[in-house]
Amino acid sequence: MSVQFRWQDCKMNALGDSLTKGDISGKGLQGIPWTGHMKDLTGLYECRNYGINGNKLALEKGMAERYVEMDNDADVISVFGGMNDFCKGVPLGTVSDNDVSTFFGAINVMINGLYKKFPRAEIFFITPPKCKSSFYGWESFTPNTSGHILKDYRDAILTAADIYSIPVLDLYSCSGMSCYLDDGTFRPDGLHFSNAGHERLAHKIAAFMNTL
Repeated sequence: MSVQFRWQDCKMNALGDSLTKGDISGKGLQGIPWTGHMKDLTGLYECRNYGINGNKLALEKGMAERYVEMDNDADVISVFGGMNDFCKGVPLGTVSDNDVSTFFGAINVMINGLYKKFPRAEIFFITPPKCKSSFYGWESFTPNTSGHILKDYRDAILTAADIYSIPVLDLYSCSGMSCYLDDGTFRPDGLHFSNAGHERLAHKIAAFMNTL
């Protein structure tokens, strides 16, 4: 099958937080999420949005637990999280952790669980982009209550994904929509994406998916 039709008539599950759900304000204002563009960009039959505002990867009711609720016929799965783990001070833990109480543990639990539930699906992670939230006061390089900066969580995703050979779209380094340069066009509150930002993000994710 050619790259152009790689995902023709396939189904996608998009697991995430408000950056997947489509909050465009940081205050719950729902926009058009990047998932809403994926059918047109990739030929997918369906792109199901499992984003929840404020959701973390770790701890109770985080993505590492609720992935089991996703429809089990997905051909491709994206996991776009980590921003709220950073913002809310979730402990990183160690790379060998195997429970959802730490960030590393949650990633390990999720990767193993996703593989068992979706053994034939393509699975990839998306790292959280840098943030400078005027509304919440969160900033990429300011340590959280656990003493970590956002890059520590991004690096944890890369480390765990490397162990399991999971592809990663590294928006932390290459989103192209910097909160430190943007005039509000793409990152209106310095954290979330505008509708224009989500559309641009969709193109980046679609292009990455065609490398899987």
